[in-house]
Amino acid sequence: MKTKWLYKMNFLKIIYLGFFLILGGCTKMFEEEQNLYFNFRVEENTKLPNLNVNLYTYDSESGSEWYGLVKKQTVINQGQYLGQELKSINSDWHALYIYNGDSSKLMYDDHIFRGAIYHLTYIFKIDGLLVQSRITRSEHGGDDKFFMKYKELEDAEKKGFKYYNPIDARYEINDIQPDNLNTLKKMTFDELKNVDKILAKDIFKLNQLTLGQKKALAEIHQHKQFKIPVD
Repeated sequence: MKTKWLYKMNFLKIIYLGFFLILGGCTKMFEEEQNLYFNFRVEENTKLPNLNVNLYTYDSESGSEWYGLVKKQTVINQGQYLGQELKSINSDWHALYIYNGDSSKLMYDDHIFRGAIYHLTYIFKIDGLLVQSRITRSEHGGDDKFFMKYKELEDAEKKGFKYYNPIDARYEINDIQPDNLNTLKKMTFDELKNVDKILAKDIFKLNQLTLGQKKALAEIHQHKQFKIPVD
């Protein structure tokens, strides 16, 4: 009788231990995931018919150390805001490409703390951008507000506005960065066979390889997979 009782108690302990391990894992995943809520608007009683704004959100978790993920969406088109509050989960950083007449400007933010919740409001005025932020669930939490004139923002490398339908916005593989490409150019054919996925278009930029090696490497990496979030 005592043996059965001890067996039952040990069994319950195992069940409880498993439950708390699962709960702890889920809690850790939740704490590590940050949430960004974006809100955009043109200042009340202000007309900016030449204003177009694209939001790029970035994520490094592509499943390959050589590439990141980017989601591109137009949030203001011809001075009109296209949607309600936008949410991007677990984005590492984001950038605004602002096109206003002949001006092409860039504003980006890479200070994204793991586990924090961000409410970011961007208000477009005649001469500049008012940014309001609220950060919670983080030791870095608090409210902030600042104004930057358009002429104070960085010049954007991308010339000319391109419309990205926000309804169709999905994460996609971003272009490889020069530093990562240079690292790949220093590797041998045998080393390159075993690294994370490389796109064929970038494999053919690796001038240390013969044409035959490039074709063989492209075939190998064709079967490797990226990890792209499904919205």
